[in-house]
Amino acid sequence: LYKESVSVEIKIDENEIVSQILSFLKQRLKNIFLENGIRYDVIDAVLAADSNGDVVDIKNRIKAIEELYNQPIFRKILSSSNRVLNLSKNNEETEIDQSLLKEKAELKLYHNYEGIYPQTKEFICNKEYKKTFKLLGDLCEPVDEFFDQVLVMDKDNNIRKNRIALIKKIGILFNQVADLSKIVSTKERRE
Repeated sequence: LYKESVSVEIKIDENEIVSQILSFLKQRLKNIFLENGIRYDVIDAVLAADSNGDVVDIKNRIKAIEELYNQPIFRKILSSSNRVLNLSKNNEETEIDQSLLKEKAELKLYHNYEGIYPQTKEFICNKEYKKTFKLLGDLCEPVDEFFDQVLVMDKDNNIRKNRIALIKKIGILFNQVADLSKIVSTKERRE
């Protein structure tokens, strides 16, 4: 038996082990934040968006959301992002064909997106998350107008795909700091 047990080769899936360790560490981190009074949904949202494991950065993202959470602009951001994410979540990111943008509201949304995208990326690179959210607030009105005035599921397949591509890019932008779909709105919150 001894000879057989020594000769058994154990196969280790390194990716699986790393994944399990990261999952364990994220759960420990979540528990630490919960013990410090941070909302569970805010923690989940930030951890879902975080990919680099920088604990200080995670804490800064959480702090930005906590500071903005009760402000009207953040509620608008949550509402707009949920509308966008609900429609775009099952679609792949594709390029937007500007020539297919015809409606006034979709052109306005596209130009607003193009206008804030570079600044948003800069704020995120500089870890200025409150500024990022305030800039994202500028997209709320155009998003609402888009959904109120534009039929996303147009009968023309190319127009439909293009509108979904626009919404998908905006959804990705909304979720740069945190997965906002995980945040419970003030109306839904059970304190």
